[in-house]
Amino acid sequence: MPRLRSTGWVPRLAPLLVLMAVVALRLAGHGRYVVLTLTVVSPMLAAILIGPRITMVYALAALLLAGLLGIHTDLYNGDYGRLR
Repeated sequence: MPRLRSTGWVPRLAPLLVLMAVVALRLAGHGRYVVLTLTVVSPMLAAILIGPRITMVYALAALLLAGLLGIHTDLYNGDYGRLR
């Protein structure tokens, strides 16, 4: 049976580059773009390219960064999303 997972450093770093691009876009956008949901792309890419252990690492990193971006944008206070 052929091996479906890629080996090498490029497939292992591709999800990290995607995650860093999402964070950079959010920080550079100054609230103009909604990119918080794009953090799920990194673990999905890791699941396709690598294996379950590294996918878990990228999933935890995506959850952590999504939480921190939510704190940075005051997403968790009671006023977010209300009409003004």
